[in-house]
Amino acid sequence: MNDTVRLLAVSLALALVPAGEPEPLKAVRVGHLFTGKEVLSPGVVLFEKGKISAVGRDLPIPAGPGRVVDLPDAFATPGLVDAASTTGLAGPDSEMTREVTPCVRALRAFDPSSGEVRRALRSGVTTLFLEPGSASVVGGIASVVKTAPGPDGAPRVVRADAALRLSFGSDPSAGNFPAHGIPQSIYARRPTTRMGVLAVLRDAWILGRAAGTGSGDADLAAMARAAAGEIPVRTLARTEEDLGTVLRVKGDLGFSPVVEGVAEGWKMADRLAKAKVPCVVGPLSYPVSGRGIEWSDPAMDNAGALHRAGVRIALTAGGNSAGLRDQASLAVRWGLPREVALRAVTAEAAELSGVGARVGTLEKGLDGDLVVFDGDPLEPSSRVRLVVVDGEAAYESEASR
Repeated sequence: MNDTVRLLAVSLALALVPAGEPEPLKAVRVGHLFTGKEVLSPGVVLFEKGKISAVGRDLPIPAGPGRVVDLPDAFATPGLVDAASTTGLAGPDSEMTREVTPCVRALRAFDPSSGEVRRALRSGVTTLFLEPGSASVVGGIASVVKTAPGPDGAPRVVRADAALRLSFGSDPSAGNFPAHGIPQSIYARRPTTRMGVLAVLRDAWILGRAAGTGSGDADLAAMARAAAGEIPVRTLARTEEDLGTVLRVKGDLGFSPVVEGVAEGWKMADRLAKAKVPCVVGPLSYPVSGRGIEWSDPAMDNAGALHRAGVRIALTAGGNSAGLRDQASLAVRWGLPREVALRAVTAEAAELSGVGARVGTLEKGLDGDLVVFDGDPLEPSSRVRLVVVDGEAAYESEASR
């Protein structure tokens, strides 16, 4: 065998050897670390088997294999959590053929490899409260998922049955009309008014509660689980009128919801605080011109007003989770304290999504989810340098390699 043939044979043999596994991440050390509770300067996070093994100001790095990322000028936070999102849902986000679809699951339409999910990941969002849309009175079951797909490409599910999604206001009735003769459109259905929305919800809730969780009907069983408190309840309500309706109905039907949207929450802040109703606020656009969606009367300092009244809040970017950090920056610009805004997209968002024991803070035993910025996380000019999901580098900018 001549030298040329021998060299070709060796090259082919090397090409057939599978690429080695990337070196596992052992530690991240940064200049400033927001843990979800406090800021450590400097800060170190240690990882082991996808979990956080230790957090501190000046921890020694264990000996042995594993990659250490050392960025002394960077600022790290827990992976960001969007507390109400439709990001990554393939196709329409509402099942329009019926007004009550409690057995519909957003998770079944989630595409973790979609472009909008990848953009959310690159922006530092590691967890989504993924829910059906708002066009049905009872939209279905929400789930909590990670933005980085699993090793097999399947979604990383944190909590499958995160909440039953309800909608108050005009969303479920918009476009509907009474059926005359043989309906030729899915919009020939109930409800057609806010009165109808509430009537449909009461009927569905009472039927589900009467049927019990052992019902063989999937819709009734899902409603029964919510009525029994086995599944949390999320409600969409934007206007003062609809927020007042939520406060009345929750007592009548016996549920304790987290309310989303809350565009006119600033008008109801004291009542929401007294009723101990947490709110997921947003998305808020800037500048506001005239009246907002659903003829609501939004205010730029909405999140700040709710916080000052004592309402627990998280923030959402809705169907564009890549813009979550912008929502926090806007809230700070209009009066929300900086640390409260950071918690509203990390620790508080995780708690209101029912997954605070897994994500949202940096502490021993929780999932290894972290995002590193090259500056202040709430400064628009700051860029994401590293995103860690379950202890693995899911996204890394060229500057960090």
